[in-house]
Amino acid sequence: MKKNFLVLLFALIIPTYGIANSTLEMIEKLDQEKLARQSQEIEVKKEVKPVKKERRFITLSNGKRVDISDWQIVHFMSSTCSYCRQFNPKLKQLSEQVGIPVVTYSFDGKGDEVFPVVFDANEDVLREFFAELPRATPTDFLINVNNLVTLPVSQGDLSQFALAQRLDETFLYIENNLKGIEKMPVEGEK
Repeated sequence: MKKNFLVLLFALIIPTYGIANSTLEMIEKLDQEKLARQSQEIEVKKEVKPVKKERRFITLSNGKRVDISDWQIVHFMSSTCSYCRQFNPKLKQLSEQVGIPVVTYSFDGKGDEVFPVVFDANEDVLREFFAELPRATPTDFLINVNNLVTLPVSQGDLSQFALAQRLDETFLYIENNLKGIEKMPVEGEK
């Protein structure tokens, strides 16, 4: 009986030892894989360098070169607006010449051939931008993408020269009068 008991005991202990041993081996293997993944992630993070933002400068009418990289034009239009159909090509051409992006909102949610991709100008957007201006198209604002300072630039159909002049006047105003906000860096200043 004692012999049977020892055989039974060995029969129970040896597989349990093997299971325990294989479980420990599995845990150890999982820990090693986890450490290997973590070290790979660290290496990947070391290799990823922040993308340096390309700076865009324009020369204002006073001769100063200013960085416009953090600014964009917010354009309001309607697909049925005849003034927009006349104005939009001029705005697009000027934005490409100056290097300033245009984000377009549409009162009717539809774009046109010049600005086919538009955002819907919902009531919240209209209230934010047109707090002190009549809701008319086309209307353009200059907005700083970092601090959301927003200034009106134009309303109605303008010539490309008049639009460029308004844009210049707006940047001059920012440069000279908005000292309490993050100022546009002047080329060469740090």
